[in-house]
Amino acid sequence: MPQRIEDTLLVVAAFKDRGTEYLPGDRVPLRHRRIRQLAAERPEWFRMEYGTEELDLEWLAGLEADFEQNYEAANRAREAEKARQERAVRDELKAQDAPQPELERRFKRQEQEDAERKRKAREERERDLLEKQVALTGHLRDGFHNF
Repeated sequence: MPQRIEDTLLVVAAFKDRGTEYLPGDRVPLRHRRIRQLAAERPEWFRMEYGTEELDLEWLAGLEADFEQNYEAANRAREAEKARQERAVRDELKAQDAPQPELERRFKRQEQEDAERKRKAREERERDLLEKQVALTGHLRDGFHNF
């Protein structure tokens, strides 16, 4: 005696659902929720695989409960992962906002060094400008009209 295949149902009456046409002899997978719903609503459209016996509604209800438990477990796992990721992001943001004295000290030192470089560059430009003026006018002379 062949064993029942418990992951598909056999369609015995033609019907159309949500744009999909099902014909007698089609095998439909029970992993699809809509198929389980249709089988529960209209058991006369389906038969158990191989033995073509009447649809066992208790078995179908148990199967639906199992699928629902799996769905809920997967949904809880997904929500837990999402919450874990959000916690990780919040912790990272807290760490970024926390005072970091070593980095602040380095930054202050870099700012001081940068200000010193700018001051030296400005002094160098002013010196070059003064030297150019002296070169253009010749030597600086004391007083006016000393030729």
